[in-house]
Amino acid sequence: MRALCFALLLCLGAPALALQPDVPHAVVASQATRIVVGEVTTLEPRFVAGGDGYIETGVFISTDRSLRGSGADLELVIEGGRIGELATGSSDAPKVELDGRYIFLLVEDFEGRWRVLGGQRGAIALRSPTHPRAKTLTQVAATLEVPVVD
Repeated sequence: MRALCFALLLCLGAPALALQPDVPHAVVASQATRIVVGEVTTLEPRFVAGGDGYIETGVFISTDRSLRGSGADLELVIEGGRIGELATGSSDAPKVELDGRYIFLLVEDFEGRWRVLGGQRGAIALRSPTHPRAKTLTQVAATLEVPVVD
């Protein structure tokens, strides 16, 4: 029963975190079950049938460090994407770029797929060739109140 209540809270709480831009990164990070640092290696939009149908994008991450949970490479799912002329989106879905390096704050959905927690606040760009003005891992980890061990 406790697990069911937690799952329900997670499902209801994750969208709420995405819609509250003033929520500190540390609060969002405290709710994440997995926090990884990695590079986006593939963006794979796909059509999902049923109801009105929609597009979701599989985002493949080459993980180079784990701050919480498993450090294995992973696929996460973001609502929206583009297939040919058809595009769908969600205002609280994070925007990520191919070859971009990010810290991802993640939770599993009810189907066991990884999703970004907190919208764009859960996909934090790190300094890289695609984001030369972004903060470093150490700077971002300090705002998350998550230790980085070298």
